[in-house]
Amino acid sequence: MPTMTLQDAEKIVQEYGSVLANEGATDGPDGPASYASRLPHSQERIIQAMKLWLAHDIQKRSLTQEFRNMIGTAASRLPFFIEDEEARHLNTTSRSFSPAERAGLATEAFIARAKAAGEVHEWAQNAHVAGSMLWGELSDFIAAVEQFDPADSLFWQRVYTLAGLEYSPTRKRSFLDLFS
Repeated sequence: MPTMTLQDAEKIVQEYGSVLANEGATDGPDGPASYASRLPHSQERIIQAMKLWLAHDIQKRSLTQEFRNMIGTAASRLPFFIEDEEARHLNTTSRSFSPAERAGLATEAFIARAKAAGEVHEWAQNAHVAGSMLWGELSDFIAAVEQFDPADSLFWQRVYTLAGLEYSPTRKRSFLDLFS
């Protein structure tokens, strides 16, 4: 996986934040599931970017509880982004059990829709649990990075390793390096 700079991390998190902000807009989801195609990057890459941004704030001693909560909440929404066709199916199923849709259904049809709605509910519960686990993963990451010495020359190497990213230190090149 290509390395990620702090600028990349900030951009990735901001792009994901824009997706979340648009979720409530007119082009937002029509049910509990969100479309994975709307994500600007993979879920793993977004979590890694969040970790780098959190580590940056830890190093600068500027990490606030408000920012921790904002990032945790955003991370907890990631499991709701699933393959588009599955999201469409879940959202349609969810809508098909609204009070207006179930009025006048025959018993068999009502039972079938109730069972399908139960499956949507179970999926949503599992997504909530997975989201809580991601929030916990970020909390654990924060706790680990807070144990690092921000002045240590290996601080960023440790952060990248903990975040599951390739570490590639930026090297200053001299004029003479061009000729060697």
